[in-house]
Amino acid sequence: MSVLWFVLAFLALAGAGALLYVDKHRHPRADHARESWARDRGLDYETEAPDLERVWRRGVFPTARRVVDVAAGTYQGQQLYVFDIEEASTVVALQRPLGSPVGFDLRSDALPPPREPYLRLFGAIGTRIAYSTDLDVARRVCDRRMVAYADTVPDFVHVLWTEDDWALASLPVDSTPDDWDDGIAALVHFSDLLRVLPPSAPPRRARVAAHDPGHPHVP
Repeated sequence: MSVLWFVLAFLALAGAGALLYVDKHRHPRADHARESWARDRGLDYETEAPDLERVWRRGVFPTARRVVDVAAGTYQGQQLYVFDIEEASTVVALQRPLGSPVGFDLRSDALPPPREPYLRLFGAIGTRIAYSTDLDVARRVCDRRMVAYADTVPDFVHVLWTEDDWALASLPVDSTPDDWDDGIAALVHFSDLLRVLPPSAPPRRARVAAHDPGHPHVP
């Protein structure tokens, strides 16, 4: 009988250990809230997206982490991603119609400055702090509309920033589906205000000599 109790106790301990291991290593959103939210909005869902880990380098990305819990699709004709940087933050990324070589960062005044040394302090914009790679351009960006916008951005949107033809925002990793919707709305408005950024130079096209149909064409 004692052997039976010993076996039962061992099985109970093994089961408890397995449950603790699963609970420790599962993603905080194991209830598939992001997957359900994505499906309701016509977005695709993936548990991981390693390729996205190499797309962006500013904002909350300097520390390399896994990109997980990914919703992807189009929003108002532009590519949209909502995902988590594992155990760090939730990120909303919206592709802009035009890219710009100028970087712009708008963040809560409670946060430390950007890690990138080339992002220079511009100053307070409403209740937030702005940084840019070009302070002259930042003066054009930070007009009355941007000041008014900065005062309306939800507090849970910690950082908004640009990278080439992307606008991105970071939210707490425990943010809710309603927060994701509000974060997208804030990012769309932010992207619209960034239309004043100078566009990236278009790729140079090779000049093609006019061809006279009466003579053979010699390349």
